[in-house]
Amino acid sequence: MKLIIQERLPSLNAFLNACKARGHSRRRNDYNSGNAMKQDVQDKISWYIKMSGLVPIGKRVVMHYHWYVPDRLTDKSNIVGFARKAIEDALVNEGILENDGWKHIENFRDYFYVDKEHPRVEVEFEEVK
Repeated sequence: MKLIIQERLPSLNAFLNACKARGHSRRRNDYNSGNAMKQDVQDKISWYIKMSGLVPIGKRVVMHYHWYVPDRLTDKSNIVGFARKAIEDALVNEGILENDGWKHIENFRDYFYVDKEHPRVEVEFEEVK
């Protein structure tokens, strides 16, 4: 099974900068724009999940993240830090994963590529028996 997110997701630094910014967001009673940013990103990812036709995974998984970025200017840990958590939370919210804790995600692996024309994230699920 595979999930493809056809866009570049925000970096950890972008998320941290949003957390520092104060002010009213579009969400009622949400005064932290970092929370609004995370919800917006999760909403996008949820759309990709729905379009992918993924079905719930009942077993533990190893998640293989393939990060296609337009250049090598961003540190690898900065690329995955925020995005991986948003992806996993969206997978739980959409019922694909029961949870994103130790019982359900055995491990994850990250692979990095440069694709200037089509930045994206591809997530493959390897079920653990």
